Amino acid sequence: PAATGQSTALLETLNAPWRRLSATSRSSTRLFTAYLDMTAPPSDVGPDFNHTTIYPGMENWDAVKGWAAENSNMSKTLIEVQACEVLGVPYGTDGVDPRFVERGLVALIAPEGDLTRTQFPYLKAIETISAYATAEMYRLCEDGKFDEAFKVGVANLRVLRQSCDAQMYDEKFAAMTLLAEAMSVHRDVIYAYRSKLSLDLLRQLSMKEYPFLKPRDDQRLRRIAMPEGDLWLATELLASVFDDSGQVDGEKFSKTFSGMQARSAPMTGFGAVKRWERVAGVHGSLEASTVKLNAIYDDWWRRWRMGYYEPKLGDPTVISRTNKARYAMVLLMVKDIERAFALRQRLNAALNGSVLAIG
Repeated sequence: PAATGQSTALLETLNAPWRRLSATSRSSTRLFTAYLDMTAPPSDVGPDFNHTTIYPGMENWDAVKGWAAENSNMSKTLIEVQACEVLGVPYGTDGVDPRFVERGLVALIAPEGDLTRTQFPYLKAIETISAYATAEMYRLCEDGKFDEAFKVGVANLRVLRQSCDAQMYDEKFAAMTLLAEAMSVHRDVIYAYRSKLSLDLLRQLSMKEYPFLKPRDDQRLRRIAMPEGDLWLATELLASVFDDSGQVDGEKFSKTFSGMQARSAPMTGFGAVKRWERVAGVHGSLEASTVKLNAIYDDWWRRWRMGYYEPKLGDPTVISRTNKARYAMVLLMVKDIERAFALRQRLNAALNGSVLAIG
């Protein structure tokens, strides 16, 4: 890759929030240790087999039910770690259990020094655990053990909520999507067994469980933090394509950003190098680009903390007013955080809708 760099300082910044917490406040180590002991699911977790496709009567239900029954230790672990503050998967592999590295239970920032890439293979484990929780909920409900079923289900919601506090956009977006989907699973389960569920259980779910997915009551679902880790990665990426005088290094610049563009939009790859060679000649300096990058994130940061109907949300965003040639590199690096705003609204609708449905 053209854009390379030592990410030691970046990793220290990303890991700082986790290191301020004790090991007992982070659930990932215990959760992943239990995951290593799980047997393989009947089908590979993916679009055709996941927590939204599992239900009694599905094809191969007996195998799915058997898989849930033989992995009861995961239920115990979910219930044990549900009170943790965060999932806390460390960024990088320094000090990580070699078994976790071997199985891909890691979050990789700039793998092999490529500052244009991030990889979060641990998310596959989170998807598998959530699929297990759905299978176990239905298995227990089929046996009439409704209280036990929802203990597992709510514990899984809390672990997914912990995952939503990840620092990087891609992992946060994946976790928020999984949580919204898991809430839909709970509504399906409640509807399927509505004539058999006790009023006490429904009251417990709607008044004491769903509204308070964070360990502390003062931290509601709306308190999910905006993803800011990508800002720190983008800052380091910026520095790698400028020379010592703060001006664009044309070769590094064109190779780096033509590659990024081609990766996100493959059909544009043929003309990408020429385009970025031209942009290099008019692009802003390192100082100006850094100021613009921070201004975009500061704008998102303020909007993230506003209520849904604040008049200022209708004002033009900094990114909408940014010169597309002078700051083309900055615009390419900035994640589409508007999608995170929409997903947060979806999460709140899923939560409030579930409580209302129970009522």
